[in-house]
Amino acid sequence: MYKNNYKVFFLLLLVLFSFNSCTNKKNTSKKTIEAQKNIAHSQKDYHLFYRFEAIPYEIMINDVMCEIDFENGMPGPTEINHYLLKSGNQKIKIKVIHPYAHENMMFKPKDVEFLNKNLFIADVSYNDQNEIELDTIKKLDFPKIEVEVPFIEYEWSFKVEVPYKLNAWSNSENLNNWNKEDLKEKVLSKFNYLRNLLNSGNGIRFVEELKYANKEYFKANYFTKKQENEYLSNLTRTYSNHKGIMPQINKFDLKIMGDGKVVTLQNIDKNIGQSVLTAEDSKKKILYLNYIMLHKPKNSEEFEIIRYNSNITSLDKE
Repeated sequence: MYKNNYKVFFLLLLVLFSFNSCTNKKNTSKKTIEAQKNIAHSQKDYHLFYRFEAIPYEIMINDVMCEIDFENGMPGPTEINHYLLKSGNQKIKIKVIHPYAHENMMFKPKDVEFLNKNLFIADVSYNDQNEIELDTIKKLDFPKIEVEVPFIEYEWSFKVEVPYKLNAWSNSENLNNWNKEDLKEKVLSKFNYLRNLLNSGNGIRFVEELKYANKEYFKANYFTKKQENEYLSNLTRTYSNHKGIMPQINKFDLKIMGDGKVVTLQNIDKNIGQSVLTAEDSKKKILYLNYIMLHKPKNSEEFEIIRYNSNITSLDKE
């Protein structure tokens, strides 16, 4: 059993703190001040807000896994810019599962109101007093249910305006055209390679594997070079701490998403639904959740990491 969970929001805090610091700088040039305001206005910073308490959930944006928690139902918000490849229409799908569905317990019609209470997408910004403001661009509401059900799943569309374009998986191979056994073999080979990097404590090399994913993450979240360096330093230190604690990859499920262009391996026994690169440090009582997603560029023979979601929670076993 895992308890006292906390999400590592240093990514969000780093972006917000740095943006806040920029707005605090004294500047005697009116032209520069106006330019800063225009930049801030264009830098849309979209987040998904949700609070399902202990209810397991899965959140996909544009058919790519954004957040998944089948154990504890950790709350948001979570940043989503790097899942928004360009301005225009987007889609989000959320699945919530009754925490005792395995005991045949069901969601009742009245439960939907609770699920909808704190569920929305907002642009996060600062006003002239450096106070956080939320501009809700989409309130998300699960539709009413007439009968009791073990899970609820629904998809919404929403529109955004962002000052960037990401290639992401747009030009990747369609993995639905692959022979499933061949695909599983290639993907497993890549995950075993990544697992060995982590287990050897080679955080530097593992972070190099994130190069393309980080490049797009930095672009979508408006990182400065200083912020990039701090972020990469934190990542390297965290992944280096995985030395000697990575489990073997045995029981897993191959999951294809991103309209057939993104793939991962998910655990099907322990830490269900999480990536096979999830690791437990029993001495420090830390659970590392590393949800890694791959794609295969059309001009490459190798799979590479396209998106990842790394969180840390405390580990406490009964």
